[in-house]
Amino acid sequence: MKQRSKAADLRWLFYLTFDKMEEIWKPIPGFIDYAVSNFGRVKSFKGQNVKLLKPQTRVKGYKFVCLSNETDKKFIDIHRLVLMSFVGMPPQGMECDHINRVRDDNRLDNLRWVTKVENEANKLKKFPSYVKINNNRNKKYRVQLRINKKDIHFGSFYTLEEAENKIKQLKNEYSISI
Repeated sequence: MKQRSKAADLRWLFYLTFDKMEEIWKPIPGFIDYAVSNFGRVKSFKGQNVKLLKPQTRVKGYKFVCLSNETDKKFIDIHRLVLMSFVGMPPQGMECDHINRVRDDNRLDNLRWVTKVENEANKLKKFPSYVKINNNRNKKYRVQLRINKKDIHFGSFYTLEEAENKIKQLKNEYSISI
């Protein structure tokens, strides 16, 4: 039986949660022909039909849409639109934080206004993304853990059993599931 990857499990969990929640739409301040939902989706009410806008992705991974009113046209990040519509305009010196650090997860419950210092502190938290075992050329099993886009070596072992025991220890220490 083929097992699903951790990413597939997270997507499945997201869709289950998504189905149980109610989508709420609010108008976007300064753009009367548009609305944004608590799921981070944007609608346009221009013309005769309602249209769901397709977001584009910035180089750093943030989703954005192009909005226009009588005077100008702006490219605005969706996470900012969600917070501005549901929470209010950002207080002076505050910026948007993705709590789970996933830049395209623009759900309201994943966003908050924070100071730059708080946002930087959230970026520095250690979030392991995977653990792997390599059988290198020395016929040893090498255990690595990826944290904040860096592979950290946790030892080389002569047997697969020793390597798996090290992974169990890492799972407990870093609260990860594989």
